[in-house]
This record gives sequence, structure tokens and C-alpha cells, in this order.
Amino acid sequence: MRNLRKLIISVCLIVLLSASTVFGAVIPELGMEPMADNYSTAEAGISFSGSSVTATGKIIGRSGKTTKTSIHLYLQQYKNGSWVNIDDWTSSGETVTRVLSKTKTVTKGYKYRTKAVCAAYVDSDKETVTKYSKSVSL
Repeated sequence: MRNLRKLIISVCLIVLLSASTVFGAVIPELGMEPMADNYSTAEAGISFSGSSVTATGKIIGRSGKTTKTSIHLYLQQYKNGSWVNIDDWTSSGETVTRVLSKTKTVTKGYKYRTKAVCAAYVDSDKETVTKYSKSVSL
């Protein structure tokens, strides 16, 4: 009976640990993401002042490893129940760190957010990650 109890507890622990690993890979909002090979940080941000919003994307590659970085930055507006791209910008080059920041005058009465599609290259090996900012209401 004692061995059966130990076996059941062991199986339960294995199942719980496996579930947290799976959910971390599937649901990044839980704060658990797979390790990136070509970059260490990727972020999207948004701020506003008056009727203008500033969208920002950032990627930091791995020093001595990353050969190129790129960002495709989108400003999105929440309209009719979905997020719609209202403007976008790109930046790329042979640097380890890349920041792209753009300001745009927008219509008040809507929610806005930034989507940053960031890529880090090691020679021809491309690793892409998409980040979203929080949303702001104007």
C-alpha cells in the first residue's frame, strides 16, 4: 500500500511538471517562453501624448553571435471588434541591437497597441518573435 501511494504521488508530480512545460511553450502570457538562440530580448511598447502615439520595437541579439537584426513595427487600432493595422515601418541592418520608434497622430476614441515582428540572424539562420504592447485608449 505504501509503495502504491509513492507511485501515485510520483506520477502526479511528473504530470504536473510536464503540463507546466507544455503550457509555458503554448501560452507565453504565463511568463514562460522557450529560450531564444539568436536574441536575448525583444519588446514592443506604446506611449501617448495628446492625440499622438509613439510605437516602439526593440530587439537585442547575442553579442558575438547575432549578425543582423530587423523589426517590422505595426501601429494597430481596435475597431469593430478586431485589431487593424493603421501604419507600419521597417528597419534592418547588420547590428546586434535595433530600436525602431515612430510617432503618429491618431483619432481619439479608440484603443491602440504596437505589434513588433522582430528577427535576429546568425548568418542565414533567422529567428523571429512577435511582441505586442499593452493597449492604450485615447
